[in-house]
Amino acid sequence: DCGNPIKRTREAITVSNFDLIGPEFWENHQYILGEASDYLCLGGKEKYGYEYVKKFDNIHRLPYSNWTIVRISACQFDQFSLIHSFDKPNDETALRLMNACASLMMEQFPDIIFGYGFDNEYSFVFQEKTELYQRDER
Repeated sequence: DCGNPIKRTREAITVSNFDLIGPEFWENHQYILGEASDYLCLGGKEKYGYEYVKKFDNIHRLPYSNWTIVRISACQFDQFSLIHSFDKPNDETALRLMNACASLMMEQFPDIIFGYGFDNEYSFVFQEKTELYQRDER
């Protein structure tokens, strides 16, 4: 009623305490080892096999209805422009360099169907059914 919080003491009750990972547990519960055949228990130490851990690796693939677009942005382009004395905003040499890089990208990756440049970046659109990096979303 007066706004004072109720203080409750905490009490820990231990019903049973035993080492689950100890060798005696595994000796008495062999069926667990049968269910997880990839799990090995050696002298109380657990060791996970590669295949067992790999089961939990979730690989998400992009559906074919998702288009893949890669944007490449020039980092420190202002500093690069100063070093090479580019005239702003549209230096002919800089534009030819960016277009040559974009052309090489399209040659290296035949799945690119469209590329466009804006400011100091290029974006590339891959065909809808591309298998680049097995469509891994990471």
